[in-house]
Amino acid sequence: MDFLIDFILSYRWYLIAVKVLTLLSFFLYWTLPRRERRLKFFTYPLGIMVLVFFYEHLGSLTNTNREWNGFIYDYFYPNYPRNLYNVWVYNIFSNQLGSILFLLLIRNLIQNPRFKRIIGGLIVSITGVTLILELSGVLPIINSQPMIFYLFYGGIIISCGLFFMDLLTNPKLMDMDLLRELSFWQVTLILFYFSMVFLIQIAFNYLWATQPELLSALHTILRFMFTLIMIIFTLTLGHRLIFKKPTFTISYD
Repeated sequence: MDFLIDFILSYRWYLIAVKVLTLLSFFLYWTLPRRERRLKFFTYPLGIMVLVFFYEHLGSLTNTNREWNGFIYDYFYPNYPRNLYNVWVYNIFSNQLGSILFLLLIRNLIQNPRFKRIIGGLIVSITGVTLILELSGVLPIINSQPMIFYLFYGGIIISCGLFFMDLLTNPKLMDMDLLRELSFWQVTLILFYFSMVFLIQIAFNYLWATQPELLSALHTILRFMFTLIMIIFTLTLGHRLIFKKPTFTISYD
């Protein structure tokens, strides 16, 4: 029992899940008809999973072999202390590129043109602010970037809200069977995950100082929640093999 608890609280099971689900998603994607493989409804989930596979394994490699981080410090930040932390991996590929992909995915699921423009504006403005802060040296990629974190994750939460507003106000979507609509489950899980991440980040310093075991348990819950997101993406890509009927009722492109 202790071994099982240690395994659940560890990072190993999550990396295994990322590998298995990404490889399965690749296989399911290529079983789709060619016309469906071109739809963003399928390419965005696959793109997110490939990116997660990439940065999780890059993060694991740079954590065990910290000299790999030396290039980033020596080339981009020669005047900074050479701590050789790999926080830059998650700043670039998870918090920034990953967030942009999630925003694009949600934007593609929305039918209302005004809501689409709002999310497009969020992507452009948040990315612009991020580049200014990083290129000016105010928030270098080798350090924690809470401001950028809040901007991107707040933008995702707002975009999820716009998706549900679209469901409630768009006559074309009134008759959808939401329990069968994988796009609904995608955004629901995304909203719960990023809302929890946002709240944990707000209380991070307090939890780190006073409740480190609780913080570790919350991060384990987050990994389970993100695994659920990857599972729903996998089901989306395999809808033709897994379900007898289509799991999306409208065009998302």
